[in-house]
Amino acid sequence: MTAMYMAARTNKIRIGSYIALGALYDPRRLAEEAAMVDVFSKGRLWFGLGLGYQQMDFDIYDIPMKRRVSMYEEVVQIVRSALRGERVNFTGKRFRVKDFDLRPKPLQSPPPPVYLGA
Repeated sequence: MTAMYMAARTNKIRIGSYIALGALYDPRRLAEEAAMVDVFSKGRLWFGLGLGYQQMDFDIYDIPMKRRVSMYEEVVQIVRSALRGERVNFTGKRFRVKDFDLRPKPLQSPPPPVYLGA
């Protein structure tokens, strides 16, 4: 929401996210939100995904810390594929995505950069 506000209030600066903890999100929704910011900012998004390290961040969502690495890896793969415009079919240890076609597509070509923190 902050990135959308920044996109609406600025014209030239790159719009960046904080580091979203991948394991705390549905990867389809995360890709959709990133693409929307890219569209509203006219292609100025850069995006960050992180692993996370604080127990309390995962406790809030009742996600065991021991799952964070596998969840993060799968989220990164799904989000990157979706932002590249690929139709996503994915079956992993933590997520299953069937026939996901991201709409709207990001404006940037190549797609918005995804910075990883782990």
